[in-house]
Amino acid sequence: MFRLSTWASEVGIAGCVDIGLMGLMIYGLLVWLRRMCQASLILGGLIILGGIYLGAVRFGLVLTTAVLQAFFAIFVIVLVVIFQEELRQLFEQIAKWGLSRAWAGRRPAGRPLPRAEVQILVDSLDDLARERVGALVVLVGHDAVDRHVDGGVEVGAKLSEPLLKSIFDPHSPGHDGAVIIRRGRVERLGVRLPLTRNAEALGPRGTRHAAALGLSEQTDALALVVSEERGTISVAHKGKLEVVADQARLQQLTEVHCQTAVPELQAHPLRTLFAHDLRAKAAALGIALLLWWVLAYPSEVVSRYVTVTVESASAPSGLSIVQINPSVVEARVAGPRRLLGEVQPRDFRLQLGMTNLVRGFQMLPISEGEFSLPAGVELADFRPRQVFVLVEESSAPPGSL
Repeated sequence: MFRLSTWASEVGIAGCVDIGLMGLMIYGLLVWLRRMCQASLILGGLIILGGIYLGAVRFGLVLTTAVLQAFFAIFVIVLVVIFQEELRQLFEQIAKWGLSRAWAGRRPAGRPLPRAEVQILVDSLDDLARERVGALVVLVGHDAVDRHVDGGVEVGAKLSEPLLKSIFDPHSPGHDGAVIIRRGRVERLGVRLPLTRNAEALGPRGTRHAAALGLSEQTDALALVVSEERGTISVAHKGKLEVVADQARLQQLTEVHCQTAVPELQAHPLRTLFAHDLRAKAAALGIALLLWWVLAYPSEVVSRYVTVTVESASAPSGLSIVQINPSVVEARVAGPRRLLGEVQPRDFRLQLGMTNLVRGFQMLPISEGEFSLPAGVELADFRPRQVFVLVEESSAPPGSL
């Protein structure tokens, strides 16, 4: 029967830390893959191949293990070449996450977009939609967007309805570009955004929607688009595009994004850490546990005691060995857990050299070189270090000296 205390004692503190770090890295990988186009297909294929590989390792399928190891080595190189931009973003997020925690107590807290300014934004876009004036507004989230955008003019002005309408006036030089808004201020206008390559998610929409969707695939920014052809407002976020039905829905999406864009204002960060995206975190922890059980647990170096029978080589001519005391030796051996679980006591041998024997009762020391151990197993210690041997002439009756 499985016992949690026994398992915990075998895992140890180092094993728990190992599983936790691996789970954290797997969670980051899952989040990254989920934000990529066709991530579910990529993730599903990796999980299937990973399961086959773990099964091959667990049951000793040498050929399958070797082939999959070579495949994963090549796949990593291909992954780096194809997704170098996404990998760069992933490492940026890791660095940003670490630095934001390290400096959280040394910097002033940011502020989300106030409700009044959210209302200004919603009203402005609604008016532009009724007038069939195209617009593209980006609300910055946690991720930096500067690396993904191009061009534009620095503004640094407070958000207002007249400012937005003048920017997107068809006669304005910057009306075809995007407006970047960060915490209530218009930072830049006339900005060019990366276009999406996901034609299925984009549908029959135009360039503004392609730009909004493209930026949402690479960052967590919220992009608001007004279609001059249809007079509708769409919201792009995390690689998805939604046509909002009314002002209430637009205001709800905008407020939720603006509140979550400032993590240092959250009242219960630990609660958010464990409650947010719980399914992905549980999956990451489960995969980390499975990897540890299949890869780390069997290969962990452990020790166990085995009883080895003392054997004797051929005695010199004219002598015979009557008694060896003790007849067994307790040896402590070390090796991979899987290997020690497979070997049997008969696989360990101890054969004493008998070349210097003389008639009578005598003590023979035991050396490590006289042990024969399975490949991959090392001798850590043994007791006793010597045995007593009774030797008589082969022609003498047994028991006489």
